[in-house]
Amino acid sequence: MSVPYGAKFPQYIHLLPQFCFWEIDEIAIFFGFVFISWFMFKPACLLAPVVTYLYTRAKRRNPPGYMQHMMYCLGWTKFDGYPSYFEKHFHE
Repeated sequence: MSVPYGAKFPQYIHLLPQFCFWEIDEIAIFFGFVFISWFMFKPACLLAPVVTYLYTRAKRRNPPGYMQHMMYCLGWTKFDGYPSYFEKHFHE
């Protein structure tokens, strides 16, 4: 089978990298919770799978980009070319 223009692309280039059945953001939530709870209250490490499950459930229940939009609303991230979420008046 010939590839047009001599380029071969992965089939799922838009998806996040995965390890087993977790995507990279879910792995970051899991290990971040384990790391923080290890220094604060060690038995809380047992809650890491529960917290990750709740995050995964919330992520899959909403449309793509929802979590990034929520972080934008909380002021944790910004979109390039857009004003801050806290801006109320705009001047052209």
